[in-house]
Amino acid sequence: IKLAVLPWECLVEHRKNLVDLTLSNWSEWIAVNKPITNEGYAVRIKNNSFPAPFSNNTIIVVDPSLSIINESYILIKSTNTNSLTIKKCLFDGGDFWLMSLIDGIQPTLWNKDNWLNFGVIVETYLSLYQESFAA
Repeated sequence: IKLAVLPWECLVEHRKNLVDLTLSNWSEWIAVNKPITNEGYAVRIKNNSFPAPFSNNTIIVVDPSLSIINESYILIKSTNTNSLTIKKCLFDGGDFWLMSLIDGIQPTLWNKDNWLNFGVIVETYLSLYQESFAA
């Protein structure tokens, strides 16, 4: 399955036009082996704050149609800002907590009015060799 790799900084606008992306009008694609629905897409992380396996330049595969389960990772955006983030989800009794990947940041109780869920992260890909490193 080939998925368009969308830019982190333009995810909101490009995700709306996902069905219009083709091999002839979009330059970056990734082949994945995991079954992904037609709503699935990939995103190249542009954030130096996240630890592995979500390091800068990692490609994450996201499926918005999947249900969030305990200990899954999700790509979300605060309704108060334009910035995307990744959170680990933990269920405790009837509560749904968003755990930060960054040490020292307190968990946040899920509130659907404060967050837009962009989907469950199902895979990560990190290229260890990049042309810019070759001399």
